[in-house]
Amino acid sequence: MRIYVKLGEPLWRAVGRRRLALDWPDALKVTPSQALARLANEYPDFDAAFRSRPYRPFVDAKVVTDEGVPMTDGQTLYLLLPAIGG
Repeated sequence: MRIYVKLGEPLWRAVGRRRLALDWPDALKVTPSQALARLANEYPDFDAAFRSRPYRPFVDAKVVTDEGVPMTDGQTLYLLLPAIGG
């Protein structure tokens, strides 16, 4: 199973890339929270950067309201800051 992660500004700088592909064993049901834990494990600066701002996770075009809901092969987890303005 492969999922993609798209990192918004300035979070991507902690990883060094804007887009990542994460491969998992095919039988595993991967959740957004597992993907976040893996990013924190593989990229030492990720966790502090992620927790320093109110990033909002999306899977494809839907806001993640439950980080325990499994993703499917090929989906993209977007980590973006909420838009501000008026």
